[in-house]
Amino acid sequence: MKRLGVKLLFVSLCLVLAVMLALPACAPTPEEGKPLKIGLLLPYTGFASPWTAPHSEAAVRLKLDEVGWEVAGRAIELITEDEASDAVVAVEKAKKLVEHDQVGVLIGALWGASSIAVASYASQAGVCYSTYIQESMGCLRNTPNYTVMPYGTLAGGNVPAGYYAYDVLGYRTATTVYQDFIAGEEFIGGFEAGFKERGGTIVQRQAVPPGTIDFAPYLTNLKEADCLAYWLAGTMNIFLGQYYDFGVKIPIIPVAGWCLEMEPLKEMGDKALGIVTSGHANEWVTDLPLNAPFVEAMYDRGYLPINYAYSIYVATATFLEAVEATGGDTSPEKLHAAWLKVKMDAPMGPISFDEQGCGIGNLYVYEWSKKDGEYYWKPIKEYERISMKCPAIDG
Repeated sequence: MKRLGVKLLFVSLCLVLAVMLALPACAPTPEEGKPLKIGLLLPYTGFASPWTAPHSEAAVRLKLDEVGWEVAGRAIELITEDEASDAVVAVEKAKKLVEHDQVGVLIGALWGASSIAVASYASQAGVCYSTYIQESMGCLRNTPNYTVMPYGTLAGGNVPAGYYAYDVLGYRTATTVYQDFIAGEEFIGGFEAGFKERGGTIVQRQAVPPGTIDFAPYLTNLKEADCLAYWLAGTMNIFLGQYYDFGVKIPIIPVAGWCLEMEPLKEMGDKALGIVTSGHANEWVTDLPLNAPFVEAMYDRGYLPINYAYSIYVATATFLEAVEATGGDTSPEKLHAAWLKVKMDAPMGPISFDEQGCGIGNLYVYEWSKKDGEYYWKPIKEYERISMKCPAIDG
């Protein structure tokens, strides 16, 4: 029996295909001297973290302010659309941006199914597309491929947590709990791959149906192991709270800990101190020269430097660098080729791309810590200039 997540993705992509075939594709033609339009797809509504959209848009506008809204002699226009956390809607809005607004690039779409669908449409329409957060490697499996993934894959960002659990914490066995759809499989799969690569053993895997909020059956069914790794979309804090309520003694590792909500995590008090996770740079990484100015600028504008803000800022910055290299030409072959050659410093540290379009950069292990009465994610281990995809999961 197919998993619920696979069924939902199949239905979504079938509907997307129908939308894509309903109207002919119409690729934008760059014209010298005309404005360069950026199409931004964000989840202003829907289930996929709509609260992230304002902070993400603010990060894009910050980068465009820094370049004076001009690149390679072309004025920049930003056009935003609500992808509504829905794959069909995301493609409809992408078609509008490309075929009506004549944008030179698409950036965005948060939910995995939406991003895969937009990447497929962009390939057909002949326009470059950048994801702005970790996404499934499926976004890069189109022919032709005009997609880049500056922040890497769902699995790639979590491999270091598996390394750290084995190498530093000395764990040799792990039990895992994850949401039963593609993102859950890939997020937890990155941790598992890193852990097994070092020599660790996964003694148990528990798949949780989406929408579950009572985790008692999974917590009481845990097998003995050195650590417990988990990822659950939208319920990370609920699971962690129940973990403490049940008095589970197995050390816990929340995979992609940036998915935890900070305020509920702080409310748990000192009992959460010491848990570790992995991910990209955050505001507490102090040795990156461009990080502090980015964090300060976001706060000055009244927005948070959340993970989504970092990632979409980097997507925008690398796009602008590529456009400079083409002299303002956004034809997909030239722009994509230039994008893959980008090597630059960003708030997250150095960023470059592999031949598929997946990001290469710095990843970190963090520990939930407390200083001067304030809780925060303290960076404790840096993995420099590594691939942000996971060969065991992403191929």
